[in-house]
Amino acid sequence: MSKSALLDSWAWIEIFRDTPAGRMLQERYETSEKIISAINLHEVYRKFLVEDLALAVFARNSMLAAAKVFLVSAELALRAAELRKKYPRFSMADSIIAATAEENNAILVTGDEDFKGVTEIKVHLI
Repeated sequence: MSKSALLDSWAWIEIFRDTPAGRMLQERYETSEKIISAINLHEVYRKFLVEDLALAVFARNSMLAAAKVFLVSAELALRAAELRKKYPRFSMADSIIAATAEENNAILVTGDEDFKGVTEIKVHLI
């Protein structure tokens, strides 16, 4: 795949837990340019900090090495708010992640059903 892929927090967690879905995602998006929102980095790192410090450090370093991290600019925050208004089921994090994928014309790779039916971005729902 040549298009950029924003692997959301769910996807990274599956990859680091080495689940069947995680292995499939690694294979499918191995050659894609990977991007993440700083929100994804926070969510994954925080989850593993609670569960396993060594895995948290490994996940953090792996994500930083494998993906370009996008910060939340004022413009992105405003676009995320517009998306959250249109899709009230979105959390603040979901709306920022969707806006990041949209801004970068990236496929959003997720297992989160809240992204089903979003028309502004291409979503690969696992």
